[in-house]
Amino acid sequence: MIEIQDLKKSFGSNKVLDGISLKVEPGEVLALIGFSGCGKSTILKIVAGLIDADEGEIKLGSDKIGMAFQYSALFDSMTIAENISFPLRVEEGAPELPEFEIDRIVSEKLSLVGLPGINNWYPSELSGGMKKRVSFARAIVTDPEIILYDEPTAGLDPVASTIIEDLITSLQEETNAASILVTHQASTIKRACTKVAMVYGGLVVWEGTPDELFDENNDNSYATQFRRGAVEGPMLVKH
Repeated sequence: MIEIQDLKKSFGSNKVLDGISLKVEPGEVLALIGFSGCGKSTILKIVAGLIDADEGEIKLGSDKIGMAFQYSALFDSMTIAENISFPLRVEEGAPELPEFEIDRIVSEKLSLVGLPGINNWYPSELSGGMKKRVSFARAIVTDPEIILYDEPTAGLDPVASTIIEDLITSLQEETNAASILVTHQASTIKRACTKVAMVYGGLVVWEGTPDELFDENNDNSYATQFRRGAVEGPMLVKH
């Protein structure tokens, strides 16, 4: 479970978050949407403990958190197995595992993301979509109960995006994690997410389901502007 209450964060004079409140239950995938720079990734980083909030409270049902970064963030000099096993080796307080057990876990996670047998490959040998899947394997290698995805389909072609979206859904079924997913992509919202929160002006301005967001009968001005990709609307486009 993830519960965020009245979260605030500024960078200098730039107030990015001004009272964000959200809740994600186990098994749910919350899509965070909104214009670039509205604070979506900042929310992820605060939940992951990478940066601190100025004010507000975050209640997490578990300290077992996995994060899939936007650009995969793989270590080029490491093999795929070494990249995936990295969290197992550095996790604070975790028991030291024998190498054969680490190898077993890595192979299990690679099979789960549909990439068996590439343990000894290097990131330079992979396509963009394969790198994304390896980053997912690394994110779930510690069996997290909370998973954070930062634009998981950014830069991918439609077919690779579909593979990633289906993989997110299958990982949810496998892990029952409470997940937050930052995206701009309509197909990702529709295929991989169970609920949606739109962020603008440091606040959540609309919440609902993917079906509600893309329902043409939904006359909420924020949802309508996002759905139609319109310049005109309550959210001002920064040029």
